[in-house]
Amino acid sequence: MALDESAAFLRPRLSPDARHVAVEIDEDGPFDDLWVYDLVPGTRTRLTFDESNTDPIWTPDGKFITHTRGPGTQEDIVLRLADGTGELETLVSKESAQNPHSWSADGRWIAFYERANDAARDIWTLSLDGAREPQPFLRTPFNERSPSFSPDGRWIAYTSDESGEDQIYIQAYPSPGTKFTVSRTGGREPVWSRDGRELFFRNGGQVWAVAIEEGSPLDVREPKLLFEGPYDGGTGSRGSQTYDVAPDAQRFLMVKPDESPPTGRLIVVLNWVEELKRLVPTDT
Repeated sequence: MALDESAAFLRPRLSPDARHVAVEIDEDGPFDDLWVYDLVPGTRTRLTFDESNTDPIWTPDGKFITHTRGPGTQEDIVLRLADGTGELETLVSKESAQNPHSWSADGRWIAFYERANDAARDIWTLSLDGAREPQPFLRTPFNERSPSFSPDGRWIAYTSDESGEDQIYIQAYPSPGTKFTVSRTGGREPVWSRDGRELFFRNGGQVWAVAIEEGSPLDVREPKLLFEGPYDGGTGSRGSQTYDVAPDAQRFLMVKPDESPPTGRLIVVLNWVEELKRLVPTDT
């Protein structure tokens, strides 16, 4: 399924009920803006009209959208109603760029990463309870980004270049402790399945899945290639999520570029299990 229009779509995110898509659109102006598509009637609502607005993510209840807002050198994390009404609320404001990436399932914590000039990227969390002071989760000489809460809130999956190339890791939360290497040949943009039993990630045009089994320690299986194609994203170092996974973990939201001009279509990949069987035949 594809939205019946072309635009310079960037970083699409599905609402928790999979009925809406929040997406960044580059309309050849000085800044990008955010829109929300209602997939049932096929209508869209513009959320932003000034400055640069990027990296939309939904709150777990689907009522609000969190995103980055600012001119580039300093970008705040803000919260606004998903229907475009009301005033925005600033959650994080620092003298550097902040990129929200995921909410904990209970809606109490948000994980984000900081881009401070030429310094390495670091992962932070913010509690909506109490004083709302950002807390560092991973601060190292390496680039850590794309932090994704597990559904049970006990783990954060993220991207790091500590090995010399980007790979996917899982680390215990809230106190960094037990750590697992997930990818083998490179990876970015980890996304958990709703039940926490799979972790998806990208490596260029490829989308991979890793089975996760609870235990002591966590049982992280070998990555399996699901599908690949000419989809946007998956190669940049910024760390923003350029695709999404439906609640049933059977459909994927991707941006597929047109040949010319540089615009794209939003694509929902259906029946990826059958595609996997075609790519990797198994004996029966």
